Amino acid sequence: MSFWDRIKQVLGGAEPKPKRVAEPYLHELIKRSPKDEQDYEHWKHAEGYEEPLHWIYRQYTSHRFKPDENSLTIDFLDTPSAKGFVLHWKTAPWPHREAMFVFDYLKERVKALGYRTYVSDMRLYNRPEWIETVERHYLKPPPSFMADTFEQSYGNITIELTYRDAEAVQLRFSTLIFKDRNYKKAGDFGELLRRLTIGTDEQ
Repeated sequence: MSFWDRIKQVLGGAEPKPKRVAEPYLHELIKRSPKDEQDYEHWKHAEGYEEPLHWIYRQYTSHRFKPDENSLTIDFLDTPSAKGFVLHWKTAPWPHREAMFVFDYLKERVKALGYRTYVSDMRLYNRPEWIETVERHYLKPPPSFMADTFEQSYGNITIELTYRDAEAVQLRFSTLIFKDRNYKKAGDFGELLRRLTIGTDEQ
């Protein structure tokens, strides 16, 4: 069963079979080295840095109107409660090193929309055939305590980057939308993706 199939099973109300969840042997906050930060800033000012971002949006447009033409390098999730994509970086045409930059840049762009970082952490798992590292940015829209209904913007946002033996293999981006009557209707996922990937100068 694929990652998105498991998500749909849970969101669809189906009762998944109980199974033992592997615990990470290391769990800590993400800490970028000075070199990582320097390389990231250099990447943001390099010609063509936005190509992976533009490619994601083009694939989303294709998914909506010509799904049979979608690249096998990316999959999309579209349910009433969750939207998102998983980019299989191992088959993507960009360097391994850029995965971290795109991961952190998406977080930066989400924060520019008024979101706040709830947690940015890293988990290491000792799998049978490799060491798996999962980095995560989890962001929430700003609170709206004075309103009769809560503003959820585009929903809570999770960005995850998975490595196997230090090689980037998957970049996941997902929104969790609340359907409770206490929450206002969430913004359109396509609009969110455009603002993050194409509208890089729009707030």
